[in-house]
Order: sequence, then structure tokens, then C-alpha cells
Amino acid sequence: MNAGFGSWLLGMSSVGALGGMLGMAIAIFIVLAIIISTVLSIIVLRGLLPAIAPWLLLRLALGSLVGLPLGLVAFRHVDPILVRAVAGATIFGFAVLMAVSRPPVGPTRPAHALDSVGDEPRPRSRRRC
Repeated sequence: MNAGFGSWLLGMSSVGALGGMLGMAIAIFIVLAIIISTVLSIIVLRGLLPAIAPWLLLRLALGSLVGLPLGLVAFRHVDPILVRAVAGATIFGFAVLMAVSRPPVGPTRPAHALDSVGDEPRPRSRRRC
């Protein structure tokens, strides 16, 4: 399972509290990682432009333009402990959701027992090497 850049960023942001030169180096590294990730995302996005639904993208952009200022105002007036609790509950909820929605794993067969065409075992040859 790949946790992705967001999980790394959340984990590394707490390391900046160490202070001193280590905290400054980590803060610079986080900023560089964000810049590199953004540039790579834009490069990849250019190849995916034909697959983007313009009306859905417009809805996402409008929701972001409305939600970001509201979130920033709310963030200034909310207790930091409450923000941490809600963020932790959200992460935990998604982890539980991922664990519950995982497809069931069935019994497996050894690779040599499967035919390349179907699911039936191959007959063994009588030849000895």
C-alpha cells in the first residue's frame, strides 16, 4: 500500500518542532518537496487533459474557491485541540473504511498449477529430464 505524499507531509511537519538547524533544514526540505511534487503533477496533468470532464472540474474549482476562505476563517476561531481531534478521527475513519472495503482474498494456487489460458491445472508431462 502506498501512503502517498500527503501522509509523508503530515508526518514530517511534526518533526519541524525539533527546533534549531534540524527544524530549519526539514522545513526547507518540505517546501522543496512541495514544489517538486507540484511541478511533477503539472507535467503529468498535461498528458491527462483529454480525460478531464470540464464541468466536474469547474464544480471542484468553485467549491475550492468558496471552501478555502471559509476553512481559513474557521481555522482561526477553532480550538487547536478540536482541530487535531477531528483530523485524527478523519484519518482513523478512512483507515477503518479502507480495511473494511478491502476485497476478500480467496484461496490461492501455485503458479505452476495454472494454465496460461484458464483456471484449470495443466496435465503433468511424463517426460523426465
